[in-house]
Amino acid sequence: MTKLVAINDVSHRNLKIDPDYCLVQQSNTQLIPVIVEEFRQLCGQYPLVLAKNSESGNFICAALMGFAEDENLFIDKGVLNAIHAPLNLSRQPFYLGFGEGNDDSHLSVCVDMDHPSVGQEKGIGVFDENGQQSQLLQNVSSILATLYQGDEKTKEFIHHLASLELIMPMRLSITLDDNSRCEVNGLYTIDEEALKKIDTDQLSILHQKDYLRFIYTMMASLSQIQIMIHKKNQQLKSVKVN
Repeated sequence: MTKLVAINDVSHRNLKIDPDYCLVQQSNTQLIPVIVEEFRQLCGQYPLVLAKNSESGNFICAALMGFAEDENLFIDKGVLNAIHAPLNLSRQPFYLGFGEGNDDSHLSVCVDMDHPSVGQEKGIGVFDENGQQSQLLQNVSSILATLYQGDEKTKEFIHHLASLELIMPMRLSITLDDNSRCEVNGLYTIDEEALKKIDTDQLSILHQKDYLRFIYTMMASLSQIQIMIHKKNQQLKSVKVN
């Protein structure tokens, strides 16, 4: 269950967030949505792919975290084994929600009160002893603003890829060291052959919009799949030893 409530300095004066639980809750998340502004920072750690939103059916950009639907190879016992976290991971358990009027002028920082990291006994305060926003809340507010602003640009990027038919299905079939197999379906990536056939005018537009950089970053990030395979093999060895 998710119970979103807009943050305020009266009702939530003593609210605390336990950061360890935030990561624990994401330890079975295979795909984390990302925005294009994150590509450069994340491409050296995670494969950046396209997937379809299960509710809308629209494409999203995402960081691939595991080979199974309930797997995250980058989080182990509440610890993120990576230098940078996707923003949608860092903002947990906060969301951007609509307040009165249900329009952009009433967007508010909301918290999921049912999230196990939320309480009043343990963790980092959302407000300080003077009732002012803590550094935690300031950082989260900045992250949510970045995600909100980047969402439209990311949608435009995806729409442009689709209009040029540059999106193709991506199927992973991996044999691990113990001879078990991982089959990953439902992912999409850039169609390199279609990209080579783009005419000069369209290529120029991709460059002007900075989409070429995003495209090549996504393509290069797929090399991180090898790192994920290594992580999976190490995980299997650890289980076997124990």
